[in-house]
Amino acid sequence: MSPSPSTSRAPVWRRRLLASLLGVVLVPLLFEVGLRIAALFVSRDRAGTGSAYVVCQGDSNTFGLHVEPEEAYPGALQALFDEHGLSDKRVVNRGVPGKPSWAVANELEHDLELYRPRIVIVMVGVNDRNQLRPDDWMSKVLQSSRFARMVRRTLTNASETVHAAERSTGRSKEGSDEPPTFEMNFGTADERTIARWTREGYERIVARVREAGATPVLMTYFDSVSSMEGPSKTARNVARDTGALLVDLRELFAPALRELGTDALEFPDAHLRPVGYRIVARAIFDELAKAKLIDAEPLGDPLAPLAELDTQSPKVHAWTEDGKPRGVTVEYRPNFRAQLLVSDGPGMAPVRYSGFVRSAAPLRATRRATVRPCKLLGDSMNLAPELTVRLDEHGAGRIALPAVFDAEPTLWACVAFVDERNEIVRISNPLELR
Repeated sequence: MSPSPSTSRAPVWRRRLLASLLGVVLVPLLFEVGLRIAALFVSRDRAGTGSAYVVCQGDSNTFGLHVEPEEAYPGALQALFDEHGLSDKRVVNRGVPGKPSWAVANELEHDLELYRPRIVIVMVGVNDRNQLRPDDWMSKVLQSSRFARMVRRTLTNASETVHAAERSTGRSKEGSDEPPTFEMNFGTADERTIARWTREGYERIVARVREAGATPVLMTYFDSVSSMEGPSKTARNVARDTGALLVDLRELFAPALRELGTDALEFPDAHLRPVGYRIVARAIFDELAKAKLIDAEPLGDPLAPLAELDTQSPKVHAWTEDGKPRGVTVEYRPNFRAQLLVSDGPGMAPVRYSGFVRSAAPLRATRRATVRPCKLLGDSMNLAPELTVRLDEHGAGRIALPAVFDAEPTLWACVAFVDERNEIVRISNPLELR
């Protein structure tokens, strides 16, 4: 007698259910184990052991995401010490990507005991908005999970990239409190609670550093993306109320970002390039010298590294005939190639480059176009050879719009510039054609 269909299928469904449950549990668990092992090597690589004169605490902006250890601001500060006869004063980098303010406060006991620093420099708070402070058991579980933090940080970075693009078009008002286009609210508190947490973290840091006989130095963040504005304001207020030394990077970087644009100083995800970290190191050096915390004269002009940059900006103008947009005229560098991208509005589109900009690449972007993803953008990427020109010996060129775009009621454009090494070096600001 053969078994009934229902009894023969039951074990299969149970096995499938068990496999699904194991997948839900094991995949995050494997990620968690891998991230924790990697974190041990990350912390050891940047910090090392032994005593130090300066300890730098913070998140990925202290760690130096995308750059070599010597290029992050603690490494650049050490280079300045060595250059000015202060090589006996060691600088330790204790930054770790994703670290919130309360984690810094909690780690100070370890840092102060292990390194016995004279100065503790802190820039933190940008991660407070997307993590739970461990005030209850569920918060402790999620806060301790590197996998959960990675997911929240990834989605929040996407939010900030879009928000930064909207700000660069001029559509977001200066100092606006508008939230980003997309917010990751899982595992976060309301803004008022987050601000309180950040302030409490900073106050604990200042008090504990002083108890150990060291000098606390607080820093604002360098940009005005929404996640940086709150912590920067808190750092200013705590420095004012406690008398802690303050290095106001936001005020220092503001004119350079306005004049040169964020792409010159920052990576697309709002982390500083090496030249930006050298500016941070010079600003810290000057404040320490003015406060007589190091035996050196201030360097003056922290923005001096900007002289190393190619500050020539491309010029892109609408080309019209009979009041109708026919394309764009371009001025930049001789023999560079220029590719026109069109869209139905300004925004931010991550793009992949391989000879031409032909497709969006959210996970492998080499640059981010300043127009937003839409069908028009896809059409323009498909027409890449037709919309690409080589600039002449004077750096001038003109790109005509194909007739396929004539009927579009709204057209925005930006131009990607490619150098002799076949790499995108600039993407122009968004330009409204119609």
